[in-house]
Amino acid sequence: MVYSKFSNGNNLLSVSCLNTNICYASGASGTIIKTTDGGTNWTAQTSGAGANNLNQITCLDTNNCYVSNSSSTPKNN
Repeated sequence: MVYSKFSNGNNLLSVSCLNTNICYASGASGTIIKTTDGGTNWTAQTSGAGANNLNQITCLDTNNCYVSNSSSTPKNN
């Protein structure tokens, strides 16, 4: 899997994979994206973080991901 920028042009800063197919990535300006095919296609997810950079993402399963934003305040999505 290769990632650096999503189609919206925002830099990606972190990735969390549940298996070889399902991964989430987070990045600049509240970007969260998801793949279910090992990185071939990505879809945008709603973060509610506005313009904050999402520096770290950790997913426990497809319903529970923890994200740290640029102000270091954890958010459960």
